[in-house]
Amino acid sequence: MAKREIEEINASSMADIAFLLLVFFLVTSTFLKEKVQDERLPQKTEQEGVKLKPYNVLTILANKNDRILVEDEFDINEGSEVEEIAEYVTKFYIHPASESEDKWPAVYKISQKQCEDSVASLTIKSEQFPDNQNYSMDLKTWKKRLGACQVLGGSYNEISEKAVIGITLDNSTKYETYIKVLDGILTALTDMRNKLCQEKFQRDYTDLDADIEEEKKIMDAIEMVYPKRIFKAKGIASAE
Repeated sequence: MAKREIEEINASSMADIAFLLLVFFLVTSTFLKEKVQDERLPQKTEQEGVKLKPYNVLTILANKNDRILVEDEFDINEGSEVEEIAEYVTKFYIHPASESEDKWPAVYKISQKQCEDSVASLTIKSEQFPDNQNYSMDLKTWKKRLGACQVLGGSYNEISEKAVIGITLDNSTKYETYIKVLDGILTALTDMRNKLCQEKFQRDYTDLDADIEEEKKIMDAIEMVYPKRIFKAKGIASAE
């Protein structure tokens, strides 16, 4: 009886499949990583490139030895970076009105009546001067403030538009140190937003769903009170 020939398995197609699977997992893992880190990254702010008063900027510096300093003088203790940075950030946003002048950013009380008057006035001006982008931008801002007042019960306190948190890194600063700084800032913002949301709506800000219209309005209002304004300054070259 003649021997039956065994057909060879075409391995080239399996190699193609394996390659495609590898590309798929690499791409999806990259997207997931970007999604997770997006909230942690500094956001662009209109204040970048503008000369600001010192009291409107909370400066956080990480030097070449990965030591973290706030306002160039308060040395953060190693091991408690996130907690200590969060304390400074909280005080930057929440401080007595009497301490605002020349020490901390100003905090303004925004009322619903003020918003309604500003929206009415700016609506007329933006219609009269459609080419003037300043009117349309201001109108958009006051509409957001009006929405926040309506959600928060008629008024709220808003930190100066010029107030920002600046992160300055040495060119030799480790990425892990940079993440600690960001985590400290975002921890403070999350805690303040959660506390306000609990006071007004008996739930945490972090539990809100942006895909639900009513909850999105609450999120927008809370973020008007405690906006995230972070920018990363240019790196400092280490001295040889």
